Amino acid sequence: MTSSYPLLVFYDGHCALCQFWVKFLIQRDRHDRFRFAALQSPLAIRNGIAPPEDADPDTVIVMQDQMMLTGSTAAITLLGALGGAWTMIRMLLIIPCTLRDPVYRLIARYRYRWFGKTDTCFLPRPEWKEKFVEE
Repeated sequence: MTSSYPLLVFYDGHCALCQFWVKFLIQRDRHDRFRFAALQSPLAIRNGIAPPEDADPDTVIVMQDQMMLTGSTAAITLLGALGGAWTMIRMLLIIPCTLRDPVYRLIARYRYRWFGKTDTCFLPRPEWKEKFVEE
């Protein structure tokens, strides 16, 4: 799958933490670098990255230059792409994934319990509509 945007972010549309994360990125995306789609969306299903219907998504997936980033690497890449002082967070990429990802997976495993889950996918504000890819 190719994207005409630098970073295409697939997120769990039912996860309150993930919804917060999407809003956080949109509000700070001064250079219009991000586009978003739920992991439950037809786009994710068509591209084979959606989890099975009976499984909860356990990671954010970022498509960048035909590469798929997941886990802590995806989160760090997204924050670093915000620019400004956020670029400093990229230094965390020097820490091996074997040390970073267990922390990420712990948060992912308990995110519904700690932050909540919605019955429906997140609907963007009208002014954010162009940030969401539906096809």
